[in-house]
Amino acid sequence: NLSAWNRPFDDWSEEKIVMEAKAVIRLLERNETVVIASEFAIAMIKEIRNGVKYKHVSSLIREYSNELVKEKEEQLNLATELQKDCNLSKLEDSIHIVLACFGNADYFVTTDGEIIKKRGCIERYLGEKGYKLKVVNPLDLGVR
Repeated sequence: NLSAWNRPFDDWSEEKIVMEAKAVIRLLERNETVVIASEFAIAMIKEIRNGVKYKHVSSLIREYSNELVKEKEEQLNLATELQKDCNLSKLEDSIHIVLACFGNADYFVTTDGEIIKKRGCIERYLGEKGYKLKVVNPLDLGVR
């Protein structure tokens, strides 16, 4: 999600941020990694107020995205249900997660603490709907 795309350009004053940023970069550089972006994510990056960070994140998405998922109404319905069922604070997060499912992603990579904390609920809910998405922090993928 956008937290992972942003992480390489965040303030590196905390060790966890440094480790996550490096893991995201290494993950993107792996040849076997297929990176899925969405129209929604591309629209959301326009909300980045820091012009330099916006430019870097935009460039990163353009350079590394292999596929683009387009939005459909059924995705919004599923995202709304997911938000309610797992008590996610932002509908935007649920939309990103659902779009990853519709892109047939194996992993939803995020540095968002709330999403990581609620990943059990998210994976269980999506599993009941027939999706096999795993919610992970970039450090969970062994790319330190």
